[in-house]
Amino acid sequence: LSCWFGDSFFVKFLSSMMTPMLVVLCAHLLKLRHLSRFRADIMPMPAALDIDLDAIGPKGSPERRKIVLRRVSFKCCRAIMVTDISKVYTAFISFVVFVKYPGCTRMILDMFRCRAVGDSRQLLQVDQRYECFQEDHAILFPLAVLFLITYTIGIPTFLYFKLTGLKDTIMTGNRDYIELAPFTPLFPFYKPTCSRFGISF
Repeated sequence: LSCWFGDSFFVKFLSSMMTPMLVVLCAHLLKLRHLSRFRADIMPMPAALDIDLDAIGPKGSPERRKIVLRRVSFKCCRAIMVTDISKVYTAFISFVVFVKYPGCTRMILDMFRCRAVGDSRQLLQVDQRYECFQEDHAILFPLAVLFLITYTIGIPTFLYFKLTGLKDTIMTGNRDYIELAPFTPLFPFYKPTCSRFGISF
């Protein structure tokens, strides 16, 4: 964007905000495509299990129970493999988010830093060519507020409450638990008692 539209602060702001969003979106779509292909082509439900249960026998019959148990076992095995695949994408997305988080947060906060000049004018401190709450700044300021809430505050808040809800599982050391496994790449070096605080703050 800087090459096409110049090197103003607002171009850098939009570029910094859009880059991680596009990378994360592409990674997420690629993950969905990978998982969809895995379920449909690589590990579909076997034909021997993908049958009408009513055609096997009445409810409670040994044959029907056997098929149901085999289905459950297959789905659990597939869910574990799906989780292993998701962990790779989650690790990459987490890496992008955490690497870009400080820079994006700084750019967001710079949108709020104005310097008073004279009696009524306020200039953007990071780029004093622009007046605060005028023209481009007035247009992008609501976007900065949105990013402040969703990105700067939202990401650590989401992680904190998500990991707090799973604290018992973290404390037992069961990092292969399906609901927790996608977040495992975030805290391999934290103590269980400190993981959610370390990641969030």
